[in-house]
Amino acid sequence: MDITLSKLMLQNFYITNYDVITTENNKKIYVCKSFNCNKKFTRFSRNTEHHFIRHLEMNLPYTCHYCFMGFKRTCDLRRHVTKTHSL
Repeated sequence: MDITLSKLMLQNFYITNYDVITTENNKKIYVCKSFNCNKKFTRFSRNTEHHFIRHLEMNLPYTCHYCFMGFKRTCDLRRHVTKTHSL
């Protein structure tokens, strides 16, 4: 992928890929709009990281043996198994 195309994709993400919700105490919450994900983040950087890892990155080498969800890092897989599958 050339640099111009990757810059264009990144600019498109910043413009269209999230919603911002302001709470009652004036804190911003960033909501991922990719594929109706609707995951919420208190930091924009976490929303960006989530988007690129979960929705764009196809290399997810660590797979949950219970639900077959893919993860880029082993620590994310461990956290998912602990929280989602109560193990």
